[in-house]
Amino acid sequence: MSIAFIGDFPAKVDEKGRIVLPASFKKKMDKAGMDTFIARKSHFANCLKLYLEDEFLKEHELLEANADPFNGEHESILREKNKNVFEIHLAENGRMTIPNRFLKMIGVDKEVVIAGQVRTIEIWDKEQYDQVNDKDINFKVITGATSPGKE
Repeated sequence: MSIAFIGDFPAKVDEKGRIVLPASFKKKMDKAGMDTFIARKSHFANCLKLYLEDEFLKEHELLEANADPFNGEHESILREKNKNVFEIHLAENGRMTIPNRFLKMIGVDKEVVIAGQVRTIEIWDKEQYDQVNDKDINFKVITGATSPGKE
């Protein structure tokens, strides 16, 4: 079952590294009978990325399908992709515990933003998230189409 995580939500981190998943995300997880994410630090932004297992495996299989098992550079890329990967299990009340070392990696103190990215979720330090400015993103790079408001 596919789940679409949409919206961004402020949240607080308690002294044990626990964060409450937004109610709308938790409801979708419950409906799908899921309670686990695979998480890692983003390779491109200073945030954590949370994947449902099938989404994580799709991404991994894409890389693995194009990797030559006898190419050291390809092996290094796969190793880097899987470095600092961990599982997050949701408690019944929607709380999830993020290991302290991962919160430190992305500079989190007490306040975060949980940002739905449709197939994944990002967890950002609130101050850093507030400073991200993607208004000049050129969607043509990915789609070949003109982005809204751009020629």
